[in-house]
Amino acid sequence: MPWHIVVPALILNGLETTACHSMVPDIVDDKKDMGNAIALNSMLFNSGRIAGPTPAGFVAAYTGEVFCFAADAFSYIVLI
Repeated sequence: MPWHIVVPALILNGLETTACHSMVPDIVDDKKDMGNAIALNSMLFNSGRIAGPTPAGFVAAYTGEVFCFAADAFSYIVLI
């Protein structure tokens, strides 16, 4: 397993997730809704982990990895 890919991915994923979760209290105005906001935020993160790789695996199997990377790059361009 290539350590130079795994280690930065673990560090960056841990930092991004922690930073996103720490912003939830700043976004929620009413503190009684904090539990629901945390649950919704966690659900979105975890559903993205399932919903993203599954179709990407099928697309990569049928069209190749180049199309997957191109679609991912296009999705970022649309967001910008």
